[in-house]
Amino acid sequence: ELYSLHHIYSGRYTLSTIPYPIPKKIDYLVIDTQDRLTFRSGAFYTPRNYLNLQAMLSRGTWEIAGQAEELVSLRKVSEDGNGLPLLVNVLESLPPGINSNVTQNPPDADIRILGFALSAPDAAGISPLVIYWRKQRDSLNDYNVHVALSQPSSGLNRLTTLAPGVRIWPPQSWPANAIVADRQRIFWPFKPDPGTRLSVLLTPLP
Repeated sequence: ELYSLHHIYSGRYTLSTIPYPIPKKIDYLVIDTQDRLTFRSGAFYTPRNYLNLQAMLSRGTWEIAGQAEELVSLRKVSEDGNGLPLLVNVLESLPPGINSNVTQNPPDADIRILGFALSAPDAAGISPLVIYWRKQRDSLNDYNVHVALSQPSSGLNRLTTLAPGVRIWPPQSWPANAIVADRQRIFWPFKPDPGTRLSVLLTPLP
């Protein structure tokens, strides 16, 4: 059986105010975080719809089945418990040794990049990327993050678009003044070096 994510995300049937019940048995959840119909105002998006995804994931224990840039897949491993695989963590302070070669536009957005950590790629050429943000103030704004990753020593560059918190733990759910570790995975099949730079352009969801 297949279920459309936008029904669960919006909490209602299409073109209706009738509540959409969360299916009792779901084995996998697949999210395209850049789906313009689901995550766009005037369609199925509202700033609090992420709570419907969290409610669905609270039924059982889940693990990350796959993650690469805009795509995330979660697999239910047990009907028991209340286990969400946290891709976002609130920290008391920045960990040592992070890369601070970062720039952001606009600089006064509700979230501000502090640094990042890029790990070596796996066999598929996908590298774990942790972006460290500070939530500047309370806000209901969610964002697309247009990422430019560059490595001047080798002339390597990568452009992509990510969703902070993969739409399940979006910026509007982060506490104000907190440092947040946002765990992503990016196509970067190269060994990172200390000169690697990360530039981000934040655009609010339309």
